[in-house]
Amino acid sequence: MSRLKTIGMIFIGVISIATLTSVIYIYAKQPKMAYVRVPYLYDNFEYKKEMQAKMTNVLQGRKSVLDSLELHLKILSGHLQNEKKPDEKEIQQFSDEREKYLTKKQQFEEDDNNASKRYADEILKQLTQYVDDYGRENGYTYILGAEGSGAIMSADERNDITNAVLIYINEKYKGKK
Repeated sequence: MSRLKTIGMIFIGVISIATLTSVIYIYAKQPKMAYVRVPYLYDNFEYKKEMQAKMTNVLQGRKSVLDSLELHLKILSGHLQNEKKPDEKEIQQFSDEREKYLTKKQQFEEDDNNASKRYADEILKQLTQYVDDYGRENGYTYILGAEGSGAIMSADERNDITNAVLIYINEKYKGKK
């Protein structure tokens, strides 16, 4: 009976080791997944903040130009209104200046829209590259982007690596990684 008991114990041991090995193998083959909150990452990315400051400076410069042109128009308009019979040259000058103002305003609006889109594309491209680098360096198979559009409806907060990725991408951007 003791020999049968020993064989039974060995059999149970072999089964236990096989089961443990199977569980470890299955666990090791599972993809490593996490998610990031894209709007939060995007808004707190240092590169985005720098590009936003650049854009703000450009917009302020353009606003100054338009304000100056508009003030000049108001002065010309006031002068024309105060005269009983305005000179044709003054009327033509006002018309030319108004056209110049409207053209410049439209040009600035188009340029602002194009620059804004170009900046957003550059920022997103850099952000995506850094998140990809983070995933590769940290063994992630997938890093999903939760952006509030409903693509990820629910996720365990333990899988939210947004803050760790934010630190990584900002350090990488600053050349510290």
